Amino acid sequence: MKTDTDIKQEIAALEKEFFPMAKGARLRKKAEKRVLFLRKCAAYLESGPKEEFIQKSIGDLRLRLISISEQYKVWKEAGNGAGKANPYTVYKREMGVKKIKDQIATLNFLLK
Repeated sequence: MKTDTDIKQEIAALEKEFFPMAKGARLRKKAEKRVLFLRKCAAYLESGPKEEFIQKSIGDLRLRLISISEQYKVWKEAGNGAGKANPYTVYKREMGVKKIKDQIATLNFLLK
């Protein structure tokens, strides 16, 4: 599992390497996004989550995704998304599937 120190070292390395570049540089923008992500991870790690808790959270989020997929038929039969080009895409957006997948990816990153 990653530690707060590991994250802060990666932030420092990115800032040292890419932040002296011009503000509009593509690599700097990419580094800024990565630093923002890493700062969020560091803030989470400062709360001291245990590895078992993170694994349980990943499992809960995966079960939530399965539940969302299973409920699509009911949602569609209720007439939601009618007239849309791709009602499944509308459903996923309404249920926040992208946010859940991002949370799973972030937690998996922290476990590596």
